[in-house]
Amino acid sequence: KQNYTYEDYRRVIEINLYRKKLNEVLGKAVPTSGEEVHARHILVKTFDEAQKAEARLKAGEDFAKVAAEVSLDTGSKAKGGDLDWFPRGQMVKPFEDAVFGLTVMQVSDPITTTFGVHIIQVLEKDPNHPLDPNTLQQKRAQAISEWLQKTRESPDTHIERFFSPEYVPADVKRLTGLQSDIPVAPQQ
Repeated sequence: KQNYTYEDYRRVIEINLYRKKLNEVLGKAVPTSGEEVHARHILVKTFDEAQKAEARLKAGEDFAKVAAEVSLDTGSKAKGGDLDWFPRGQMVKPFEDAVFGLTVMQVSDPITTTFGVHIIQVLEKDPNHPLDPNTLQQKRAQAISEWLQKTRESPDTHIERFFSPEYVPADVKRLTGLQSDIPVAPQQ
């Protein structure tokens, strides 16, 4: 029905098997752990608000209590500002530079980012923390993408396109104007 020959079908299956094996091999090369921090933060709009929150912390108030009361981050506010574990490359640069520069239980000075002004506290650090499944999947996808880009740019690479207009249904050809000998219906 799709105008596939037996050889066409075998070629599609072969390409899919190669793709699956490539993903498997490149995926194994991605580390499953890495440097991560477990941190919490208080996010406010202005530097003045951050200084007020900082003063409360220096006076001995609990970080989680202050975060729950004043933080604008709706995702972490209810958890006392807890951001859980995260690796490098997941946060905006000024925040990341600050958080990875802190020692455990250290509270940062106010840090300004595009989101507002943060006060950060590092709860834990682990140079070899297991990556969560989403981060691992992102890193594997990135490795595949980088490999494909590098391979495409290589002068030794031959790219074979497995596409033929004869496999496109006539209705699609008509709507897209894929073939010049098929009239395209006028737009109304």
